Amino acid sequence: RTVRLWDPRLRKPQVFLFKGHTDAVNALLLDSSRSCIVSGGRDQTIRIWDIRTGRQRSEKLEHFGSVNCLAISKEKDGAYLSSGRDGVICVWKRGSGEFARSLRQGPNAKAVSCITMKGGEGSDGGSRSVS
Repeated sequence: RTVRLWDPRLRKPQVFLFKGHTDAVNALLLDSSRSCIVSGGRDQTIRIWDIRTGRQRSEKLEHFGSVNCLAISKEKDGAYLSSGRDGVICVWKRGSGEFARSLRQGPNAKAVSCITMKGGEGSDGGSRSVS
């Protein structure tokens, strides 16, 4: 239910304790270029946390099941990806965290437990995702 940010170089290594999820946190992603942590949980939410202030930037609810995995595109105008028990891959705008679109598997969708994104691999030079 909580996310902890640690800096082992400090005397008190726990920097922030982020609270907000109402159930277990299943996935974390650190986006240092945007100074944030993205978390996904069993409560079906994606949350974006500011690592400079310790505050929640946003909470997103687009999944119909536990969020199991997160990925990031490191392209200039990249995206975050999330997926989980509902088998849907959600695409989020990296700058604002706004929902962009969903990628659905079809009528017999299975839960997704791992996802990755690779930039510049597509025929158009864009990103491709694998789940």
